[in-house]
Amino acid sequence: MSPIGKVFFDDVNRKRVTELLDCYLVDFIFMVHPCINSHEHKIVGLYLMTSIQRSVYGDISLVHVNVAYRQQKAMFDNLSAVFALLEGNEDVISLVENQVESTIKEGKELVPCDFLALNCLLTSLWDVRANELMLNPEYWVKKVEQCKMITLQILHSKEDDNEEYIAECRKIWSRLNVKKLYVEHIIIPSPVVKKTGKRPMHKLAFFTRMVTGRDFQSHETFQQVIDFLRAAIVDNIQNLYSNCPKACPVCEKALDSPIRLPCNHFICDDCVKEVHMCPVDNCGKEIPKPYNYIPAEDNIDEQQLTSFKDLRKRMNKFFMTFVSDIVFNEEERDPDDEIIRWLLDCVTARGGETTRQFSLFNSQEVVDPTPVLRSFLLKLLLSCRQKHYVNTYLDKVLAVSTNQQHQLQTMVLLMDCRKDSFGHQFAKDVDMLSDVLGDYVELVTDFFPKPTVGILSDLADAQCCISQSLECLLANSSIPVGKKLEASLKKFLHSSASSGNTQPGYLIARQLMASRGESFIKDLVNTSLNFLLPDDVKHDLESFDVPDALSVTNQKHYRESISSLDKVIAETYPGNGFVNALNNFRQTCQDDMMMLQVLFTRITRTLVQRVPVSIDTRNGITQELSKTLKGTYKTTLLEMLLQDNRLPREMGVKQSKGINLSMLVLNLYSCLCSGGVMADLYPLSEIISQPLQAATHFFPTMADNQLELMQDVIKQALQQASGGTPTTYKCPNGHPYFIGDCGRPVERAQCTVNGCGAYIGSTGAYNQAAAGNVNITAENSSGKTQPGHILGTADKRSQTAPERDLNSLSCAVLRCLTHLSMYTASLFNIQHVHQMIRPNLPRVEDVRPFIDAHIQLDLQQIAQCCAESTDDCILLLHDVINRMKQASHIGENITLNTTDIRKKWEREFDERYIQPVFDNRKHNLETIKGELDTSKSVDIKDILSTVRQPLNRANLLASPGLWAYRRPLTVPALQNLLVSTCKEAPRLCDVINSSEKLMALKYLPDILNLMRLLNGEFHSKFSRAKADSLTIRDFCDQYATEANGIRRLTNSYISSWNLMLQSSNKSMTVTLILMNIDSPLSQLLYDRHAPKSTTKSQISTPFQLVNFLVDIQNKLLAYDDNRQSIKLSSANSSHVISIENCDELLDLVLAHGEYELRETTSVTYNWPAIEREVIHRYISNKPRIEFSRDQLPFYVYQEDFNLHNQMQTINDSQEFMSADLQASIIKMLSMNVQTLTHNLKELRIVINFLSVMKHVEGDNSLLEYMEATFGRVPSYLTNDIKLKHVVHVWLVVKFTQTDLLMRKHQEPFDDISAECREILNATQHEELKLQCQFNSPRTKQLLQELFRFIILRLNKAAVQQENVNPDQGLHDALVEFITYRTNDEDETRIYELLNNLPTIPEEIKVKHVSRTWSYIWTRYTTKVE
Repeated sequence: MSPIGKVFFDDVNRKRVTELLDCYLVDFIFMVHPCINSHEHKIVGLYLMTSIQRSVYGDISLVHVNVAYRQQKAMFDNLSAVFALLEGNEDVISLVENQVESTIKEGKELVPCDFLALNCLLTSLWDVRANELMLNPEYWVKKVEQCKMITLQILHSKEDDNEEYIAECRKIWSRLNVKKLYVEHIIIPSPVVKKTGKRPMHKLAFFTRMVTGRDFQSHETFQQVIDFLRAAIVDNIQNLYSNCPKACPVCEKALDSPIRLPCNHFICDDCVKEVHMCPVDNCGKEIPKPYNYIPAEDNIDEQQLTSFKDLRKRMNKFFMTFVSDIVFNEEERDPDDEIIRWLLDCVTARGGETTRQFSLFNSQEVVDPTPVLRSFLLKLLLSCRQKHYVNTYLDKVLAVSTNQQHQLQTMVLLMDCRKDSFGHQFAKDVDMLSDVLGDYVELVTDFFPKPTVGILSDLADAQCCISQSLECLLANSSIPVGKKLEASLKKFLHSSASSGNTQPGYLIARQLMASRGESFIKDLVNTSLNFLLPDDVKHDLESFDVPDALSVTNQKHYRESISSLDKVIAETYPGNGFVNALNNFRQTCQDDMMMLQVLFTRITRTLVQRVPVSIDTRNGITQELSKTLKGTYKTTLLEMLLQDNRLPREMGVKQSKGINLSMLVLNLYSCLCSGGVMADLYPLSEIISQPLQAATHFFPTMADNQLELMQDVIKQALQQASGGTPTTYKCPNGHPYFIGDCGRPVERAQCTVNGCGAYIGSTGAYNQAAAGNVNITAENSSGKTQPGHILGTADKRSQTAPERDLNSLSCAVLRCLTHLSMYTASLFNIQHVHQMIRPNLPRVEDVRPFIDAHIQLDLQQIAQCCAESTDDCILLLHDVINRMKQASHIGENITLNTTDIRKKWEREFDERYIQPVFDNRKHNLETIKGELDTSKSVDIKDILSTVRQPLNRANLLASPGLWAYRRPLTVPALQNLLVSTCKEAPRLCDVINSSEKLMALKYLPDILNLMRLLNGEFHSKFSRAKADSLTIRDFCDQYATEANGIRRLTNSYISSWNLMLQSSNKSMTVTLILMNIDSPLSQLLYDRHAPKSTTKSQISTPFQLVNFLVDIQNKLLAYDDNRQSIKLSSANSSHVISIENCDELLDLVLAHGEYELRETTSVTYNWPAIEREVIHRYISNKPRIEFSRDQLPFYVYQEDFNLHNQMQTINDSQEFMSADLQASIIKMLSMNVQTLTHNLKELRIVINFLSVMKHVEGDNSLLEYMEATFGRVPSYLTNDIKLKHVVHVWLVVKFTQTDLLMRKHQEPFDDISAECREILNATQHEELKLQCQFNSPRTKQLLQELFRFIILRLNKAAVQQENVNPDQGLHDALVEFITYRTNDEDETRIYELLNNLPTIPEEIKVKHVSRTWSYIWTRYTTKVE
């Protein structure tokens, strides 16, 4: 009988069984469940032992502990999470322990310990005294937020059990959430009172006592919150007046809405409508009718009144969040009908029956029904499950309303909510838009005397469809699908106009003027798209001319010069009068550049008019002025301005576009070519004056080479480490690496960047680089940032992204100035400009169209960032150029001959010239437009009045109010707004800047499910050749019935992959290809055993995509060091930070903006509130995701089936059991088992005890040992299986696994964790690794002995070992260990083994190798579920 068998079955030692179990239980918990404190350790032990005692009949064995723990592991993990939140709160922790002990002692049913701990945690947070909470309310709110994830996890996991306890816990959690919202929105934003130095409490203690309900979807509990808000308002109103009575003297009701009469008496707001004279104390003074109470005229303290107004605003914010997060919580039931009706009354202003405006001092109105709040509530109501009831109520309001203005306002509100909620459904799909337009023809041509919610929703959809059709048509008019859309839109507008409804046409005109400007629609009249504009708009445009932006440069001298030029034109050439007039004109102009600008305005722009300046006059001006102009460029420009067809056709002044471009070029030329030192403007001036020299320098806003940036960082680190100068190479997939010392490839390895796996270094022959590896030298341009223009064609450019230190707006402005400089240079020497462009254009004639396309794109991107029209942005560009003119240029000319100089110059240029103009763009635009108006430019008021004219029709649906165009907020515009407020809303900035990536991140759960499905259902079904030839489309068609949802999962993968490429093109060092349904199936399969000789890029593997997505999540959460982490395998949609589309973010921002219902001229955003909402909705309670290559399910191809089976057999012997196996382990020990190897996990307890025995009794059978230990005879075991077999199989399994890893060039000492690196420093790690080189003949011998040493002496699962010194040197310990086993081995072999044992450094201790191997085997043997 074995030693442990004797302990169990010796009657003398029977009492030691309990002691042994207790000791084992303590050690077991320490080993498998790290605890926060001793209380948690004790609770886990109590639960384990109690659950075993209550479920097991008969003797209890050590195996029961393992089974019980596995069954309750999820509960214990939850307990650890709750105790982590309770850290430092010993009273609550002790309370949890006492409740557990009391339950067990009294024999009651075991309530899950995680639930008990959670209940105590939430109760402690709710019971925090108001005074204590006010000391640090932010900390209290953060603590409640941290509880959210674990609370929902515990409540969801126990929905079917303990209903009474769950109901109580949900009640506490709901109330706690409402209290948190109140503190967050009412108390925290309130200003500190100067006298006390604290924030006001706003009746927080009263709130805790008053709000006692659990179900906030019930009208009773909802009314509790409303009553509390009303009481808080009444209390604050009373504080505003020093002598206000508590009750109204007339009706004797509580005076909660007091009105101060002119006689200084108070009555309630209801009584003031009924009486004509003051009834208080027989006063009798007359009350004027109507009596409008104006608080500002009262004697209320102005500071107190402002504070009260702010409180009402904060109450609005609290109410909005309360309704959306609590009342309409998707996890709870629907709100009662009474709540829906109460909210609908807020939306419709009591159905239009309200007789007076909202008053701050009316406590009956607990919320201010602003357009923002009404719109917010309506969106919630229209999307709830009681939508039918909502629609019926609104239809009734629209039908019975007698106030047409109120009716129209409600209709506008409905349409706006519909557009904001469903406007993205068309997604700018050209084909779908073409088809949908036909469906709306009947809607805009029929007469609807009574509007309904359904009709208004269709009308809103039609408006979204028209707006998006217009944008798509302007972007795709030249392609076939664009022609189809053009025909559909033309038919739609013709049908609506024929029926008398021209509002869709006016909608398009308003949209074009808001986004593109009057100049654009002026040019549109002369194109095939002129059908987009109504006839009266076209008529008004005939008299419109592009405003003279150059006149704002110098008004006085400019106008005088215009007048003197008119006198020149009036004279006859040749003649003395002409010469004298021309001399006077020359003297009037300040300089040559103003002269050229005036000539352009007065002569060039009139060449296309009915009465142009005569050819003789123009020739005379050219001849006379050429004599005095300094500079060949100015003379050339003069000839272009005064001669027909001399200007390039792209700048033709017959179009507004050409006029705007010409004025920009002239203004910039006058700034950059005025002579003298240019200093900080020289990089732009050089492009015009010395284009060949400029072509060798770095252009502003051009992208840096990412490969070069990586090289510089890595090379600098290596130089600091080794002191040498490493040589840079790149692998076949473009990843850089470095070779030190001699700089020539000697050894062979594999690229580890993002799992690339390509061979790097030598081919095996000395100094010969492996195939596809390139030495990146100074002469090799592939790894260097290129000078000149390197953006490529405009149609391949993406949205302007921040470049280096520039934000999106500044980047677009500076890029536009660069392109304007290039265009100006092309007027004088187009061949030289052709050499600036890389790659070179096929023909020189393509240069100006190439640059012009970039300029137009730059202007559109500036307009998007500014949320202004293109015309307005052109005026702002002129303002930037004028600022450049006025600046004093001191110092030497700056040359951008290095990327560092360029980066510094861009930042300084932005701070000096761009930001000051655009920071005050509203004021600047008003100033410029005012100056243009005074210069007698053509006014556009007629056009605007025509577009906005009302229709004389009874049909309310044709009203302009329903078709008004509200320019939407765009992501670029929002990014620009956030530049100056990033400190107020850092998380919002992060989310906005990562919006495209977050749209890809939402697919992460689908991608993981797809990989599991492919690895499970299609395991080894395809060869690599088959996967390369089979398309994703064909795969989905063939196996749609076998794999449910495969098409949806593959679409998610493709969408995520393409979004990754679109958002990360700048950071990629290799060219990536977008995926589609016709891509090969192999792109979906994670091939971990891919042949290393392949030249195919591994960048498109699922590993690359998952790594990218996980990195996004973790970067957004990097600011919080205490953030919880989860394994990748546990990640689901609730854990992922994701957004559906950009409209979702924009709606969130708009919901917190103060703006008029129909106009966007005055918008103020509440950034702190938006920041809180972003954190709450997207970031709060989201965990970091732990990810490594081994966690990802990989696909097994047919070629790798045998290798996979070998690895799987090994893994099966070491992985933890599934939940089913764990629950039935005792039963399985008495059943037939196929192989010993497969069931090693069931014999772990045997191996644990064998590992601590001084001698392994190899002749004892396993059957006898287990009978002696466990008291039963396993039927599946025979006497042939000896104890030594168990150890032998264990060693063989370990050895085979390492051998397979090494054959894949994965050294067993690679990837040591940070914790182990602290113990095993870098030098020791490398020295130990030298003894385990794959090519070493002693490797297997060393590994085998290390295995034996670890299994027999250092097993972590064993109880305390004897005679093991953790500080003993590894070499000495191995010698001692091998010598100790001489009685079991041949002495000759032992002697030979000791002589050939590799020398291991003395610094490497036993504890080092133990910790290191423990980490390695955990890493390679843990199976991810």
